[in-house]
Amino acid sequence: MKMYLSVLVLALVFSGCVQDEPVSPDTPPYEPSPSLPSQFQPEADYTYYSSPLFLIYHPQGWAVDDQQTASGVFIFSAPLEDDNDRIEEQFIVQIWAGEERTPAEFQAFEEGLMASDDVLSQAAPSTYKGRDAFIVEYESGDGMFFKTVFFRNGQWVYRLHYAVEKSKSAEYQPVMEDILDRFVIGSG
Repeated sequence: MKMYLSVLVLALVFSGCVQDEPVSPDTPPYEPSPSLPSQFQPEADYTYYSSPLFLIYHPQGWAVDDQQTASGVFIFSAPLEDDNDRIEEQFIVQIWAGEERTPAEFQAFEEGLMASDDVLSQAAPSTYKGRDAFIVEYESGDGMFFKTVFFRNGQWVYRLHYAVEKSKSAEYQPVMEDILDRFVIGSG
């Protein structure tokens, strides 16, 4: 019963909106949450996605997969560059109500998702948006670079994760870092 209620609460909390332009706060029935800080107004080539627990800016034309909102997973994918491109660069937001708080717990979580040939290059405590955070970076044997930032916001654990093909890192890693910089944590 407790698991059912958790899933129901997550489904209600994560029902977000995708929009091309910010909507005026006094335009019923939508009010972005969290609100749009003036320094982060979308540029012509960016749009945003918002929910009560976060607001994320991503480049125009990226696919948004929010079909897993009940499990707290939101995937933002760059379009494939051509017919030979088989890997989408992705930025993933994952949020859950959990007890994870320590670097060891965050590292164990991420290592549980890693493949056996992945090589850990960094796992260290840090700060993110004024909160204690834990950053994990690793590479795969098939040419991918991954970065994950874990932090807490009240009862919520946030996992911000991106995947970039190493051969495209000069193009996509700055975009992913910009998405991290612009990420707005909601009040939940």
